[in-house]
Amino acid sequence: MAGSVQVHVQITGLEDLQRKLTTLPIQLSKKIMRQALRYAVTPWLFGAQSLAHRFTGWMASQFTIRTSVRGDELEGTAKVGIKNKPNPARHQKHVPGAANELLWNEFGTIKMAAQPVLRPAFEAGKDAVLARFIEKVRELLGETFQ
Repeated sequence: MAGSVQVHVQITGLEDLQRKLTTLPIQLSKKIMRQALRYAVTPWLFGAQSLAHRFTGWMASQFTIRTSVRGDELEGTAKVGIKNKPNPARHQKHVPGAANELLWNEFGTIKMAAQPVLRPAFEAGKDAVLARFIEKVRELLGETFQ
């Protein structure tokens, strides 16, 4: 995904949840992890969408969440990023993609000061993400074991 900023977090102390997840079939465990990861990072998605520059509202609509769960260890990632799709409303020959525009806004250029979107969204939502992940895994495991 173009324009994504990666932050790696390792969570420890959730052995009971991991034990329950490993007792389930691997496909079901991965599905639970993907759903929980997607639910957990939505504050970052909504934060980035609300901070995106709203000349037309087009850039905010380009933010996406991508999740993946790999291997039998149930390691997963969730990425909040932006599609590198040019704005169809601009009728110029060479229109930069949304990822390029976000990069320029995030870090600034020689002629423009930085107007960050992803960094403030990350800082505002980072405390809620882990709590939301744990909440969603417990909810989905509760539905599975009942």
